Amino acid sequence: MKRRLIFAVCILISQVAVGNAQTVETAVARAQTTSDNNIIQNAALSKDYTTLIAAVKAAGLVETLEGKGPFTVLAPTDAAFARLQQGAVQVLLAPEAKNELSKILKCHVISGDLSTDAILAEIAANNGAYSVDTIGGCSLTFRAAGSNISVTDQFGDIASLVASDVKQTNGLVYAVDKVLSPGAPDTSHEIHASRIFAGPNEYPPTNFAAYGILAFKSKVTIYDQERQKMLCEAFVNAVLPSSSLVVPTAAQMVTVWPMDSAEHAKAATKANITRTCDEALQDYGLAVSQKAVRDAVASGVAVGGDGPFLIAWAPPTQIGKPGAVVLKADLSTVTEYKMASDIMHRWVVEIENRPELWRSGTFDRSLIATAREWADHYGSLIFSVVGVK
Repeated sequence: MKRRLIFAVCILISQVAVGNAQTVETAVARAQTTSDNNIIQNAALSKDYTTLIAAVKAAGLVETLEGKGPFTVLAPTDAAFARLQQGAVQVLLAPEAKNELSKILKCHVISGDLSTDAILAEIAANNGAYSVDTIGGCSLTFRAAGSNISVTDQFGDIASLVASDVKQTNGLVYAVDKVLSPGAPDTSHEIHASRIFAGPNEYPPTNFAAYGILAFKSKVTIYDQERQKMLCEAFVNAVLPSSSLVVPTAAQMVTVWPMDSAEHAKAATKANITRTCDEALQDYGLAVSQKAVRDAVASGVAVGGDGPFLIAWAPPTQIGKPGAVVLKADLSTVTEYKMASDIMHRWVVEIENRPELWRSGTFDRSLIATAREWADHYGSLIFSVVGVK
């Protein structure tokens, strides 16, 4: 799969006010640390770094931070992680987010042993601003107001930091009250898959490079509730929320889950990830979905199964018109989560590996080969493209 996006935990944290340094210092003081331990061992002893330790493990960075070093670690406290948008931590800790999480955490680690005195001296020697690169390639800038030190990330967000009184065997740890952001990647030639929940007046969505829809033929019932929830969870877990990407919507191909009102769309967006599909299915926007199916039929797409259907148009202005090019994945025969998840992830891959299709706004004959690949893997009824000449 093409390079996945760094999560816009980066963007989300820019909306949170910077905390008070004294609060952070209290957190450090509670840690029962010792200079005989390394960075990971001491962090594990503190009640203020439980989320950070979980993140380091999920990102596969334990061995790195237990290494010889020395390292200077800007360690977000549990309170710093708690200030992220609801559900962001769960998304970050998911196995499929390992690479993105690693990028974020490496932006908190500096090679070398930077004491408070050393940082203040460099700030004074560099006209009040000392810039340093992290092991993740991020640029951070230290500034001081008296003896209080702050650090600014590449998005301009500011965190306060406090030096621990205890030196680790392989470096130093500073508690920070904010999760720092890696810089936005160069996305000028990329398109990234995303998802949104949208009310009737929010579909079709604006300002996106392109869009599609996950269209069910009917609302959930007691007879198909288990299957529909399974498909929803596969979708939610495979496709990232639009708001969690660091790229603008103009660089996103968004797949819409329609909702019956803007209020319900907002509620599904804000719901804890364990409750997202309950909200999404209960208040599904059937009217919008049925119109999308009719539009696909009008363009010559066969939608004879029970669905749901992943449907995308190019260009989107041709929706519902005869001869429009339509991309469709038919999930009618999908009854197991593993297959559903695989298809959703493949949907993301097809979007992100073919940015030229979405930027140009026109599908081409290369999708015929893609349809054959899907047929070889899933069967001939799963994926189809209509209207390509």
